[in-house]
Amino acid sequence: MWKLRALALAGLAVGLAGCSKSGPSAKVTGKVLYQGQPVKAGVVYFKSDEHGSYSARLGEDEGTYTFNDLPAGTYTVLVDNKTFDPDQKATDYVKSKGGKKTAAGIGKGLSEYDKTVGGGDKSRGDGDPATGMSKEQREKYTRLFVKLPAKYADAKSSPLKYTVVDGEQAKDFELTD
Repeated sequence: MWKLRALALAGLAVGLAGCSKSGPSAKVTGKVLYQGQPVKAGVVYFKSDEHGSYSARLGEDEGTYTFNDLPAGTYTVLVDNKTFDPDQKATDYVKSKGGKKTAAGIGKGLSEYDKTVGGGDKSRGDGDPATGMSKEQREKYTRLFVKLPAKYADAKSSPLKYTVVDGEQAKDFELTD
């Protein structure tokens, strides 16, 4: 009986070893610049038909990003920061945990920042009725946000491509009009 268990455990160990990630992977770091200035709010996406989509938020410091364990291959690179526009119109709200309201349709990038937008309750008057942002959030986004050309947020029009190879690498992206 113990031999049977030992064989089963050995088979399980071999099976689990085969489940580890396959192929080379990389750590990619860099900066995103627009007109020579860092883009300090937004999300960078690496999209590939073969590997899917990966995202990393841009750092408020110098517009830096980091991807860990990115599969090697060629990617279309997108930069999207529309959700950080202080003039965005929040037309609908949904309740989130804790009873606060969150603007519906907000992209993933905002979750790393201030996802709840000033309570959003127009009847209480604690958020801008047009945007749903508190005064503090609006000031923060006004300081961080820079309007980017729309082509960088669309996989069909983004001119940015990058081939990821195994290991650590750095790639900065300079966006132009």
